[in-house]
Amino acid sequence: MSKPIKGKVALVLSEYEVALNIGSDSGVEKGMKFTIHSSPITILDPDTSKEIGQVTIEVDRVEVFEVEKGYSRAETYTKSASINILPYPTLFKSPSRKKLSLSSGVLADFEGTIKVGSIVVQIVDE
Repeated sequence: MSKPIKGKVALVLSEYEVALNIGSDSGVEKGMKFTIHSSPITILDPDTSKEIGQVTIEVDRVEVFEVEKGYSRAETYTKSASINILPYPTLFKSPSRKKLSLSSGVLADFEGTIKVGSIVVQIVDE
């Protein structure tokens, strides 16, 4: 089994779409799926305040729909349920596309949001 392709978010295009800094030159093909991770978050020992490691957190998943030589475009493919209220008091769930978790705040990595530079890793066993 080959190693998963890794890259980074190069540009956030919308609440549903990102551009990745990897394309056909890196082996990316249309339909490939990737996880998007937070930037590495430093773990500090609460007693000594020394760094004891780093962790990344999976924030979202995207699927590539367009591939160029040096970059690719990907969009969310995970569905989220929404409740629609009809003129009658009947409720039912219908699927809608899940929005990416976006933020420009200082604590973005801790909130699990996507930004330029977020790490992407190909999903090989799904």
